[in-house]
Amino acid sequence: NRPTSAAAVAHELAQASPEPATEPVQAPWETAATEVLGRPSRAIRVSRSQAAVAGVLGIAALAAGLAFGLTRGGDDPAPPPAQPVRADVLPRGETPAETARQLAGWLRERAG
Repeated sequence: NRPTSAAAVAHELAQASPEPATEPVQAPWETAATEVLGRPSRAIRVSRSQAAVAGVLGIAALAAGLAFGLTRGGDDPAPPPAQPVRADVLPRGETPAETARQLAGWLRERAG
């Protein structure tokens, strides 16, 4: 007694529902035209003197950063190389069950 299509299922569900059927919304025949607007003007006016001041400040900041970076810590000894961390060897058993038991114990020891 299985429905043969999705439409048959929808029909059965619609009959079983106590609510009225959903009616589709009618699309309007005409769509109001939209008005295309030009891009708003966002031009920022900068005078030559303002541009020159900004350039001088940028060059001064760059020079200060280079001076600080080149003079800072020139005589500091290099840190000792980090020792590689040795990984623990995972326990292996004769059978998969024994390996699982040993691994569980190994994990319990390190779980703290």
